Amino acid sequence: MSGERAAGRSWFGVSIRWAAQVLFYGYVLLLVIAGAWGALFAPMDLDWLIGLDLPDPGQRSRADLLSQYRFLRAVEFGVGVVFLVFRKEVFSVRLLNRLFLVLMGSGILARAISIPIDGSPSPVFYFFLVSETLGMLAIFVHTQRTGFSQKGPFGKSREATASSTSDP
Repeated sequence: MSGERAAGRSWFGVSIRWAAQVLFYGYVLLLVIAGAWGALFAPMDLDWLIGLDLPDPGQRSRADLLSQYRFLRAVEFGVGVVFLVFRKEVFSVRLLNRLFLVLMGSGILARAISIPIDGSPSPVFYFFLVSETLGMLAIFVHTQRTGFSQKGPFGKSREATASSTSDP
């Protein structure tokens, strides 16, 4: 019986690790690709993704909307690059793991709040909501099962960081 339980846990551990990795890379690569695309080709992105008809060229509201959209997409790109660079640390350093999960959770919360306030979005946005939620849960469960290394995000152990900042 204990052999069956061990095999079940092993299967679950492998499955949750696989799901966490696939959903992490899918999310982060989408941040990078969609962020870059939207920052560079904002009018086309707004039309394709949202079906938004922009005001006529020359109107300030068009420039304002495109400026803000490009900014937010560039931030999306940058966040994706940061977490792609620190991908190992997201799974091994508690601080970066929690920052990543807070970032994902904030986006999920914003999507969820938007539904009752702004109305039902198109199916692709429900797909994003579900896949982001599953990704956040899989990454959380996987990292809770595997634990974290003792090194902080800059290579120092927590003990070394605490002793160097405490008063003598």
